[in-house]
Amino acid sequence: MSDTNQRKRRNKRSKLNMKRIVMVALVAIIVVGGIGGTAIYFGIIAPAMAAAELENQKTLDEYAAKYTELQPRIANDKFNDEEKQAVSAAETTFKTALDNKDVNAVPTSYTSLETTVVTAEKRISNDVAAASMTDYQDVFNMLKNHDLSDFTADEEAAVQANIAKMQAVLDNKQVDLLETTINELAASIDAHYMVENDVAITYKKGLIIANKNNCMPSSYAPGESAQAAVAFSQMAADAANEGLSLNDFSTYRSYSGQKSLYDRYVAADGQEAADRYSSRPGCSEHQTGLAFDIGGSNSAAWAETTFDDTEEAIWLANNAYKYGFILRYPPGKESVTGYMYESWHYRYVGDIAKTIYDSGKTLEEYLEVE
Repeated sequence: MSDTNQRKRRNKRSKLNMKRIVMVALVAIIVVGGIGGTAIYFGIIAPAMAAAELENQKTLDEYAAKYTELQPRIANDKFNDEEKQAVSAAETTFKTALDNKDVNAVPTSYTSLETTVVTAEKRISNDVAAASMTDYQDVFNMLKNHDLSDFTADEEAAVQANIAKMQAVLDNKQVDLLETTINELAASIDAHYMVENDVAITYKKGLIIANKNNCMPSSYAPGESAQAAVAFSQMAADAANEGLSLNDFSTYRSYSGQKSLYDRYVAADGQEAADRYSSRPGCSEHQTGLAFDIGGSNSAAWAETTFDDTEEAIWLANNAYKYGFILRYPPGKESVTGYMYESWHYRYVGDIAKTIYDSGKTLEEYLEVE
């Protein structure tokens, strides 16, 4: 039997007992009369009534405490209008019962309120799960189409096994296995591109994370992403149809290449300044082969702030997501990304780009990584 039902039965027994006690008191006073009836009342009946009242107050206090704990969930700003109305109505009913000290109505009205909240929370959870499924499917589309032509038979077999595993997880909607499974797939692909894994690569939703807090082994050398290159070519062709010239002036950069570049910047501007616009070796997105520095027809503006307000930069900001690219270091987000605004630095993420773009978040914010 549930706690609520047990309490309801206790409350009914309490009320019934109270009625019996009062009846006995009346009979005693009438039959015995005078001093004897009064003695029975104060010696037996009054204490019993006080005990019953104490039990009722205990029940009210218990539900008042539960209500206090539930209040933050009641105020969930992700509830839709219909859910907010339903929760508000259930809350009003409960508070009325509590204010009136109605020990019969309090448990049932609280259960109704809690159930209404839980139902709304489940709807939100299902929506989040559905969105997650879409995100994972989008990244999976990119990973499963990775070129395996130069993989060994064993490497290809490992990747294909992980592709099959991820497909099964998606088909069966096993939400709890999505993250682990897609990251295993991404890792099995990247294993081909490194001699030794002396630094653990970080993945989130199957996307490799490269920033100041998440770096890669020095031997990790995937080269320029073939998928990203094809996507860029299509983007450049479409921009050209609108009279704009897009140039990918810097894409893949090896660990040693990044080290040379970073060391040069440090020598010129000092480490603190260099760290705002250049990655330390092993931590650069360019080493993933997925970062594309894109400029316009004026090469003098490449990787310069003068590119920010050009037609090409504006076009990229509004259209790059359609081709699978996101602006990696947007303005006003240096505290999040670790780097100053770079209007030319784009990261290829595949189909999930539109979702990230629509969210208005950086990659770190969207994936909830530091």
